[in-house]
Amino acid sequence: EFLEKMGRPVCGVDRWPEDDAHGEIDAIIGPYAVQHTSVDSLPDGRHRDVQFCRVIGGLEDEYRNRLGFRLQVTIHWNAIKKGQDWKLINQALRGWINDVAPTMPDGCHRLEGIVGIPFALVAEKGGPLKSDGVVFARYDPCDQTLSSRLRDQLVGRHDKLTQLAAYRARNCKALLLLESWDIALMSDLKLVEAFEDAFPTKPENIDELWFVHHVAPPQVNIHDLLAGQTWIFDPSNRNVIQHNLSTPRAYR
Repeated sequence: EFLEKMGRPVCGVDRWPEDDAHGEIDAIIGPYAVQHTSVDSLPDGRHRDVQFCRVIGGLEDEYRNRLGFRLQVTIHWNAIKKGQDWKLINQALRGWINDVAPTMPDGCHRLEGIVGIPFALVAEKGGPLKSDGVVFARYDPCDQTLSSRLRDQLVGRHDKLTQLAAYRARNCKALLLLESWDIALMSDLKLVEAFEDAFPTKPENIDELWFVHHVAPPQVNIHDLLAGQTWIFDPSNRNVIQHNLSTPRAYR
């Protein structure tokens, strides 16, 4: 839908090669051979995302425009572990937001020993009321493995770039599509830096490098990482909300 909106010569997905054979590319869309892979900001990221969502589930929506102040609660990346009672932690967080957070002074507070919550929280309260409610985030543990994990995904375990080369030899445009749902720890700049570190020279097997970042569903940020352009796109109405011509660019 986005390619159509941009005037590219496509009219939908022509076929899904991966449905026909194991190890094939994901899609043929007009002149494009598309290879897709999701990128974890940190090791085992998607699994940890599920755990995080189980702990904070529903709380951001529940308190949106209801607190009368801004509250950001940050949890260490490794704090949520298997074996904890995530439902009870969620209830304890709700009780703390109801009973304690309104009485705290503005500022940043490190909190430990909250009943029912087996890890520390960093709570930042107040400041300009850009949003009324609670927002949960996680510490970045300064992991340095993204570039090596990215390289392993693309030319190690699955060898996705070799698959693209076969279609490129058939005069298709080889399009590598990277995707992330991580709002807090992933960005186009971080991905550009990791990709260039993983591949110091641009891989010959790709013609276009795109990144889809789900930052405010249903809207998505779509980055052309080789051209250094970004669009905010709403697929529900096929509307381009914003177009930025100057964003992080790989292999300048």
